[in-house]
Formats: sequence, structure tokens, C-alpha cells
Amino acid sequence: MVSTRRSIGSEPLSPGLPSTPAGNTRTSAQPGPGSTRCTSTQKKEKLSKSRQLRQSVPSKSSTRVHLAYDDRMTLHGAPDGNASERAECPARIEAIHGRLMELEHDLGAYHMQQQQQQQGNATSPTSERFVSIPVRQATRSEIELIHTAEHYEAIAASAQLSHEDLLAKTDAEEESKDLVWNENTFDSALLAAGAAIDCVAAITDRPASEAVAEREEKCTRAISVCRPPGHHASAGAADGFCYFNNVALAACHALHSKRARRIVILDWDVHHGNGTQDIFYDNE
Repeated sequence: MVSTRRSIGSEPLSPGLPSTPAGNTRTSAQPGPGSTRCTSTQKKEKLSKSRQLRQSVPSKSSTRVHLAYDDRMTLHGAPDGNASERAECPARIEAIHGRLMELEHDLGAYHMQQQQQQQGNATSPTSERFVSIPVRQATRSEIELIHTAEHYEAIAASAQLSHEDLLAKTDAEEESKDLVWNENTFDSALLAAGAAIDCVAAITDRPASEAVAEREEKCTRAISVCRPPGHHASAGAADGFCYFNNVALAACHALHSKRARRIVILDWDVHHGNGTQDIFYDNE
């Protein structure tokens, strides 16, 4: 993670690779000390072992994914209703979810075609690529695993503001903080946080019975298609379209509930996830 959210804007994204120290160059035709060349037979054996390893992994284990999405998260936006004119808008997650559903349908059609060729008795295009997670609002105690009580109350208070007050608050904060507010902002932020937390729960919960153990063990990944986003929100402040830090809350939930001991957060947004960095900067 780097330093500030807007610092990357006009800077090159690839600073370049470090140069090779003088006297330490080596071409592909110059094996280093102690190295051995692989014969053609050895290469074939390695490829065969690699192929066998890939084939030993159940196919469903590599394709099934938990998916958290809820239309209610599209209700957050600016009080003037001009959502499409802003970078962070409802259409963003609608497009992502729509594309995932297209992939789901295409995969189901493919499976049906395979069944027809092999068995001749396929019925309808079905797929188990995505396993839906019901989305709920995160609780206050979950939010306060990361955020201060004052921050929670400040976001919650927005739901009680009049339309005029929401317009004034947006006018005051959109230019400086990239924050917009309407009567659904608080609820949508809770849903986004809850979706992220429950994605972690879905892939770390043990099955309730042996009857579902087989199904649960094969679904070890999850996607939360949510808004508002979260990585600019710090423990005590909203910023950059973000109100609660969804990924930080999910990670902290995993640690707090002893579902994990160590966690890696990989943030590939071109903008710096300054809120996530601030939250975990002193965490060992």
C-alpha cells in the first residue's frame, strides 16, 4: 500500500525494474554454479506430474464461488438523483452483477450441452458456479470492531436528515471528500459491510451436518459485489466514496472470531487504500 489516495493520479504506475548489479549478469545460456539442466525426459515427467496434480483437484472446487449481492445497495447516492454523472454509482455494481449472471447462464448452457452429448437427457441450463449469500446489515458491534462509536453515530445520523440537509451536506463534502449523502446511505453502507463479513463467514463456517459437508467443502471462495466501497474509510472518518471499511471489517471479523490467524489484503485499485492501511498499520 502506498501513501495517499489522490497521489497516484498523474504519476506513472510502473516505476521500473531495478537494474542488475554490475558483474552479476547472467544469460539463459549461462547456468549458475551448482545448477543442472533438465533433460527432455525430465521435463516430460515434470509436466506429467503437474497435469496429474491439476486433474486430482475436483472440478467444482475450482469453480464454485459464494456471491453476495443485493439491489438495496443501489439506493445510496446523491440527494439530487444524478447518480449516473458520478464515478461511484449504482450502475457500477449492476453491471458487475449482470456480467456474472451472464457467465452463470453461459456455464449452465455449456453443462447442458455436455449432458446432451454424454447422456442425451439434459433438461435446462443450470449451473452451480455462484452460490448466493443472503445479504444483511452489519450490526453496530461488528462495525465497531474497526470504527469508533462516534464514526458509527455520525453515519447513522445521516438517515435522519431532511432532504435539504442532505443536499447541503453533499455540497459541503462532495468536492473535498468525494462523499454524497441521501436517506439510504447509512443502510446501504451497513449492507455492504454485512456482505463482506458474511463472505468470510461463508467460506470459513463448518457445515452444520455431514449431509451438507460435501457441498460446503467445495465452495471455498466468495465475491462481494457491494457499494458503497470501503478502502478509503478510516476508523474515524469517511472519505473517497467510502463510509465503512468493508474489507477491514471482514478481515477483523475473521480474526476476532478466530476463523483465521493471519490475513493478506490485496488491494489492486489504482487509488491507494489509505483507510485500510491506516487501520492495520500498527497491527502485528
